[in-house]
Amino acid sequence: MTIKIVDVTKVYDKRNILDSVSLSICNGEIMGFAGVNGAGKTTTMKITAGVIFPTAGDVLVEDRSIVTDGKKAKFDIAWIPEASLFDPFQNPISLFLEYGSYFGKPRGEIKEQARELMEVVGLDGLLKKRIGHFSNGMKKRLMIALSLFQDPVNYLLDETFTGLDPEGARFLRENLIKLKSKGKAILLSTHVLTELNGLADKVAIIHNGRIVSVASVDEIMEFSVFIIRCDGEEPKVRAALEEFGSVILTGKKYELHLSGRKPVSSWEIGKALENSGSKVLSVERKEDTIERYFFEKIGKS
Repeated sequence: MTIKIVDVTKVYDKRNILDSVSLSICNGEIMGFAGVNGAGKTTTMKITAGVIFPTAGDVLVEDRSIVTDGKKAKFDIAWIPEASLFDPFQNPISLFLEYGSYFGKPRGEIKEQARELMEVVGLDGLLKKRIGHFSNGMKKRLMIALSLFQDPVNYLLDETFTGLDPEGARFLRENLIKLKSKGKAILLSTHVLTELNGLADKVAIIHNGRIVSVASVDEIMEFSVFIIRCDGEEPKVRAALEEFGSVILTGKKYELHLSGRKPVSSWEIGKALENSGSKVLSVERKEDTIERYFFEKIGKS
């Protein structure tokens, strides 16, 4: 594992913003970090990035302490905050040169990489434009370019989808998947849970400064709800579906809740109905599984 958050507590004004938070993100893994606004996501990110220090606990980045060996640990992690921290009078090329000198890269190599990466993120030709003239979406793309320029083994993305247009969001998703395939460890925070669909391998839920759940997406899929339309005798249909979970009949539709059971595919449900003598018209999974799981967990906390 490449990022290990160990019993991190942060106290502001005698109040625990974070309370013994522990979390591990492994190589080649995207960890979704979900919570309502004010849950502690950004504070966790800032501590992990070495921007602020914990009151207690530590973060290990590639086995280096962010508290006692922060300068070296920061080389192995890129942080993309929710809001840009750029000086509006700076331009991108000056930022790339600053970053490059920090990482010991030759000036000519820095300029060449800067041009390439600005083109990759859709900002080609804007290296010398003042950042104050950039839109929020353009600033977010610039932050992504700078993180790719650093090319660390770990990435922290704090509400990074916020402010991106659909094209930018698609670009970000595609690049996160590429980074994962290269073995990067990625912590992606969000309060918009649909952003995690088809992207995250695991989801950690933080609520009131405490981790209340860490689960794989496969485990979360156990909380799926299926909508089934079929022709058949109701008792036989119910009997077939109740092998998988609880059933609610609404009009001509059956709602199947899998909560707490082994993940099941649409094909398995359809096959069971056919074996009962029913004619299957459709079996569809609802798309709000992560959201349902999230609210169940924070409701229990």
